[in-house]
Amino acid sequence: MFPWSGQIYVQCDNQQKFIKIQIRQDLALDVSTAPSDQSLAPLPPQTASPMPTTMLPPADQPPQTRTAPATVEISNRTIVFPATPSGDTSESSVEVENRGQQVRWYLSSFAPPYVKGVDSSGDVYRATYTAFRCPRVSGTLGANDKMQVPITFLPRDRGDYAQFWDLECHPVAEPQHKTRIRFQLCGTGVKVGPAAAPQEADCSLVKTEAFKTRRRPDPVADGGMTGQEEALCRGVYAPQDHYSFPPTRVGETSTLKVNMRNNSLETHGLMFLTPKEPFHIKHSRYSLR
Repeated sequence: MFPWSGQIYVQCDNQQKFIKIQIRQDLALDVSTAPSDQSLAPLPPQTASPMPTTMLPPADQPPQTRTAPATVEISNRTIVFPATPSGDTSESSVEVENRGQQVRWYLSSFAPPYVKGVDSSGDVYRATYTAFRCPRVSGTLGANDKMQVPITFLPRDRGDYAQFWDLECHPVAEPQHKTRIRFQLCGTGVKVGPAAAPQEADCSLVKTEAFKTRRRPDPVADGGMTGQEEALCRGVYAPQDHYSFPPTRVGETSTLKVNMRNNSLETHGLMFLTPKEPFHIKHSRYSLR
């Protein structure tokens, strides 16, 4: 069993490192301290035991089982869309380059889209609808390959839109080696007519103030809005309104995770309707804090 040598893999804060371990036989089998003696004392100097040269690879050559980390880059981390009339769409793309081995990648929005310049007040609003849509949010990218992921800008109001997205990827054979790249999407919505603040009953834009200077009417108490619509106005939403399952073989299953977010100060109870086959939801009731 001894002498022994090997490696320990350590990963923390998206950084990884291999530590070489060597156990010498003469130290491992040292019995100079009596078993009954509970005190700790340093071992006397020992002569280093000869280590077999075949146990470890040369210093300039990595072990055969170690795989180089994936090197994925985005050419431009700020994607700017052309000015787009509200209710219309425009297209752009994210160019991704893989300079390492084959990787699996995933795209997801980091935060909801924010809009500034809706009116002349300079307030910042949070859009509760999908302002940037990506039809393809996962896949694989071959070694030393490039790809362009199309993204659609769908403004419903005037103003300057901005949203952060994350590109997460890992080698196909090593899902634990994850890396994440954050990038920003920017676009301007154009609307004909004078600038005006959103109406009180409009839930598509929510002001980001922590406290309002004036009391807003309560649509639920007035009977003008259902509890679900009220929850949406208070900040319960899904980052996307369209989700696609990965290609799945006949007879097999695949799972898609939908993240619901609550930006309000209250806890909301969510109930999902049971879908028809071939779809299935494991839990239909949730409490979202």
